[in-house]
Amino acid sequence: MRPTSKESDELILYPNKLKWILILIGSIGILMLYLSVSATGTQTMLLVLQMAGIGGVLGIATSAVVLWPGSTWLKLTAEGIDYRVMFRRFHYRWTDINRIGMVRVKTGQVDEQFVSFWMKPNDKLVSLHDTFGKKHQQLVDILEAHRARFGTVKH
Repeated sequence: MRPTSKESDELILYPNKLKWILILIGSIGILMLYLSVSATGTQTMLLVLQMAGIGGVLGIATSAVVLWPGSTWLKLTAEGIDYRVMFRRFHYRWTDINRIGMVRVKTGQVDEQFVSFWMKPNDKLVSLHDTFGKKHQQLVDILEAHRARFGTVKH
């Protein structure tokens, strides 16, 4: 069966399952370390272990939600970007996007990159939490191609 014109205009991207499974396994490992060592150690060590335990629980919860079928995806349509993250849904029209690019955030030793776009009329920044199995620049190129194809269409 041939896809309809609307279906052929859509592209749906999902988070990288392997990445999130590895985060889940690492978080379980951190929680297990906390549980096995929490009975012994100095006061300072216990504080660090408690923080690690909390991080492990948060990592497990986040991974479980992201891996849950249908909870997180990025859909590119003729109208714009439909973005679902942890069961929350957002829609951005191509005609409302000023530009697309990458934002680099440096906090201490961590240097993170996010695929972002700026919305009209006041250049409000919107960043995607994931690259959906693509490299940062690859996702920017995909978004730009869809925006170039559909950005001037009024629906």
